[in-house]
Amino acid sequence: MREYYGELSNCLKYIEDKNHKAIPWKDYAFSFEFKNSTNYTLVLKRGYYGFATVGPKEKIQIQVDKWGSGEIFVSAKEDSSLECNFDIERGCMIRRNLVKHMEGKVYIAPIFKNGVITIVTCENCGPNLGVKPQYKISPLEKPTKTVKVCNFTPYDLIISTENTVVQRIEANKKRNEKYPSKFIGIPLNGIIYIDTVFEEIAWKDRYKVYEGAILRVNGCCIKIDNGSCFEYVSVIGPALSEPYIRHLYVNFRKNFEYEGDINIYCNTIDYRLE
Repeated sequence: MREYYGELSNCLKYIEDKNHKAIPWKDYAFSFEFKNSTNYTLVLKRGYYGFATVGPKEKIQIQVDKWGSGEIFVSAKEDSSLECNFDIERGCMIRRNLVKHMEGKVYIAPIFKNGVITIVTCENCGPNLGVKPQYKISPLEKPTKTVKVCNFTPYDLIISTENTVVQRIEANKKRNEKYPSKFIGIPLNGIIYIDTVFEEIAWKDRYKVYEGAILRVNGCCIKIDNGSCFEYVSVIGPALSEPYIRHLYVNFRKNFEYEGDINIYCNTIDYRLE
């Protein structure tokens, strides 16, 4: 299940299925559940100040009253080298720390699902905890027509419809070369979902002003009406909170010869990260 957090207006337009859910951001003040699934006692801090201690397998409710910064630092009481940090904003974990992976080392890392932050023990705390998702590609047997989809984003993408992944398109890694594209069959009426292959992505500041981070990328959907792309819906975060969340969006125009029938791009409200 992919969970996308954003503005209420976008979430109301987004059409959900069993694999996709759009959740409105929360207003201040809000609370969220924090679960400790490790065998360590975890100490929670904001800045230099500790505000909670959570025992092994315990959980607590944390109240957020419009913090200046939503960053929370977590460390194991028994071993201070076990630590992680994350940003919680408007009811969503928008960022977690990026660290260099070392074989044989134990880590702790936060997982965000269903509005709950769960701290887990892992051997790889990178994007998706090092797990590479596997997708079975099953094109539609009797599509209404075939369209060309072009990927202008730096991420590998999957295209799905009718609860089935119909295509995978590699990332645009070389900007000066032809953009990656694939053909997909579309239904007469229905919804096409566009998502990143990985739910989390690693980001590094090319100017080395900000620390590296693990971010989320919101997907989008396209409404198909009578065999044509009718409308798309992107799930966009609130403009005033400068979230790290990125979002996919599309257009259907053929402005240049290298573009396809459906062109996929990625955007962010927080342009500090560009």
